[in-house]
Parts: sequence; structure tokens; C-alpha cells
Amino acid sequence: MKRALIRPTDFIIVALIVAVAVASLFILAGGEGKYITVMQNGQVIKTVSLNKNGVYTVGAVTVTVEDGIAYVSDSDCEDKICMRTRLKYAGDCAICLPNKVSITVSGEAATDAVTY
Repeated sequence: MKRALIRPTDFIIVALIVAVAVASLFILAGGEGKYITVMQNGQVIKTVSLNKNGVYTVGAVTVTVEDGIAYVSDSDCEDKICMRTRLKYAGDCAICLPNKVSITVSGEAATDAVTY
């Protein structure tokens, strides 16, 4: 008597594994940011919604918001490292140290870990 290569319970196990994988993608994904806070020298200069497109200048740093993504579009610093980051999710930040400017995204953070 030959055994079947694939049994009905194998389909159930594969379906459960796929369901867990898809659910974990939604759970572990970063939460959408709602607004950005621009600070200079530790002082809040501007709070802007990520839903409103615009260009904002703080000192020598220009921050652009387009389609829910914020980024430093211009800076007079030497290395321009701050211009390499795109900010979208809660907790994302960009810092221009020479100009003492920081941009932080705030909003609903995704669950990082759950403790029982």
C-alpha cells in the first residue's frame, strides 16, 4: 500500500504558516507618521502635518514635505548627511549637527514588542 505524498493535513499546516507570515508583516510594519517636529538648539521651531505638502526653512536648513514624506532638501553643511534620509514612519528622524537642527516624525507607532 502506497502512502500519499501530500495529505490534507499538510495543506492546513501550510495555510497556517502563510497566515502567520502575512499577519506578522502587518504587525511589525512601522506606524504611519502624522506630523513632523522641527527643532533647532533644543527649541521647537515648527510642527507640520505630513499630509500638507510644503517647503519650510529653519536657519540654513530647508525641509520639504511631499506626499507624506519629509526630507531635508537643502542645507549649507559640508557633508550633507542629513539630506540622505526620507522620513515617513513614527520615530524616524534626521539631524543636521552643524546647524543644530533635528526633524522627528511623530504619530501612531507600531507595536515594537509585546510582553505577557
